[in-house]
Amino acid sequence: MNSGEMLAGNRFMRTAGRLVLSGVCALALAFLVPQAASADSRPALASNQSPALASSQTGRVMASPSVNVRSAPCVESGCAIDGQLAYGTTVTISCWLPGDTVTGWGGTSDAWDLIVSPKVNGQAGWAADVWINTGADIRTQIKQCP
Repeated sequence: MNSGEMLAGNRFMRTAGRLVLSGVCALALAFLVPQAASADSRPALASNQSPALASSQTGRVMASPSVNVRSAPCVESGCAIDGQLAYGTTVTISCWLPGDTVTGWGGTSDAWDLIVSPKVNGQAGWAADVWINTGADIRTQIKQCP
């Protein structure tokens, strides 16, 4: 192929040893390949700041037949069980806190989720994160509770 020769209906062109896209292929590639942001266009993060996290996260109860929802992120005798949420229930989590370590469906963790929907007995409550499937580690998805 000679320099400047076109292939496949004006889709690829080799110019001076480089492959150049044109026409429909170039337009499609522009949508598929993200452009790298320049250092000047990205907002700077303070040294103690992490990338923005979601304000809430949905999940699904994986404990069968149900997960206990508690008044605090613990399993000790001082942590009352306010109620239960059935297996498969979709929940909304507003934040998480470290608490007592629990082993369950998702492994072993000390992360506890503040469930704000559905409410249990009219109030938000805490469920061990190992019993809630959010698709990833809750600590990487939403903020820690204040």
